[in-house]
Amino acid sequence: MNVDCAHLSFPKVGETANGDRPFVRTEGATTLLAVIDGLGHGPGAAEVSQRAVDYLEAVSLDLEAHDLMEQLHGKLAGSRGVAATLCVLSTESVSVCAVGNVECRSLGTRLPLVFSPGILGLRVRKFRPCSVRIEVPTRLVLFSDGISSRVPVEEIKNLSPQHACESVIAKYRRNEDDSTVLIADVG
Repeated sequence: MNVDCAHLSFPKVGETANGDRPFVRTEGATTLLAVIDGLGHGPGAAEVSQRAVDYLEAVSLDLEAHDLMEQLHGKLAGSRGVAATLCVLSTESVSVCAVGNVECRSLGTRLPLVFSPGILGLRVRKFRPCSVRIEVPTRLVLFSDGISSRVPVEEIKNLSPQHACESVIAKYRRNEDDSTVLIADVG
């Protein structure tokens, strides 16, 4: 399975520290995709989202998204917290878990994803992961709440991942928050 990814991330207008972090890691036949959104913006949000990325860089990719999310929740205990969506792509499946307001849209594979309310590191009542067989081709579009939820993913389906990210940022970025988009084509 081939995964072609691109991402763009910008801090809130007027800020230099970015509390959003896109993340892509491939190990063997497994790819982990994530968008992490530190609560608020500025240096405090940047610090906690970097803690999340540090964990994701070191953790075993033999785990499903649900297990990764539970462990990340524990690692961020006592922090200001983050919202996050994690996708674990393997040869035949994708597992996804989302807490908070990081969107995940899919073209190609139907994801019956239910977002869990809460904040990783502070409180999450129940994780609601989904795992499905991946259809090829599939495009996954993850984005933080610094991007309008009105993104019409059908509109960008024929653009390369990089050009699609640029289009989303140009048309749907909110200047009052950190903004991140990650697009992955699975083929």
